[in-house]
Amino acid sequence: MFRNRRAFTLIELLVVIAIIAILAAILFPVFAQARARARAISCISNLKQLGTASMMYAQDYDEVLPGGWTKSCDGTCGANAGCMHWRDTILPYVQKYKANAANNYEALSSNTVLSCPEYKAGNTIGPTSYGINDAEVNQGYWTTGDCTNGIFGRPMAALNQPAGLVMLADAAQTFGSAALDGGIGVFNQGSGASCNIAAGTGDCGPFTFTPEKWKAMQGWGGCDWNFAVPGRGHGDWPENPSNPGNNARRPVFRHALKCNVVFADGHAKAVGGGGLKARLGTAEDIWHNW
Repeated sequence: MFRNRRAFTLIELLVVIAIIAILAAILFPVFAQARARARAISCISNLKQLGTASMMYAQDYDEVLPGGWTKSCDGTCGANAGCMHWRDTILPYVQKYKANAANNYEALSSNTVLSCPEYKAGNTIGPTSYGINDAEVNQGYWTTGDCTNGIFGRPMAALNQPAGLVMLADAAQTFGSAALDGGIGVFNQGSGASCNIAAGTGDCGPFTFTPEKWKAMQGWGGCDWNFAVPGRGHGDWPENPSNPGNNARRPVFRHALKCNVVFADGHAKAVGGGGLKARLGTAEDIWHNW
């Protein structure tokens, strides 16, 4: 005897499909967040390696931090004079890196320690995804007759609170328009007007821009070598209105509105944008060597 088997009705099928759709709508964002979190963890691992490499470099060179760049990076010393950025200087202490055919580390892809995993393979990221806080951990521009010029690292002893000063961070060339980057137009510091807390001059904050909204420029997305911080009268901050793309080098908050950073003692963590807006010299200010 055969038993009658009833097929699924259309309503039953629609109910199952609806349940699957609901589950997918719930789970897909969770999976996306998990992937983003994994990329953020990989990014902070990169920065931790770079921080450790910087500490190893400092131990080998009389406790002096890596400099921003040296020799002909600005083109003034001729094509064959050589160019060393901070990223080139510390690569002997880093295992995970990849050089281009010319062996100068400029052609990077998403599988290197100098590239944040948020940038997919094949995208233009610039020389690196990270920048050095050159106005604070470097000690200015030097030049001599033999064209040995550059921006050299500070001694560790010159840093007031290494554990509270950002050395390297997620950074990029960013939009120079206030409409696009979260209100840089309300940053009223005049060009070259450095903050001096003791003298009460310059714009020392707190500031009203929104760093979490800063976005990397299309077609570039990465960093050259440095990022600028407010209140220093640095050439990159505020941006030159006639050329905002080249000079708008800032920290970027690409990981759930957080910026991954490594401090001058080598430890790494994710930070929010509040410290960048804080009045210089306060407990919240982690971007200046006060």
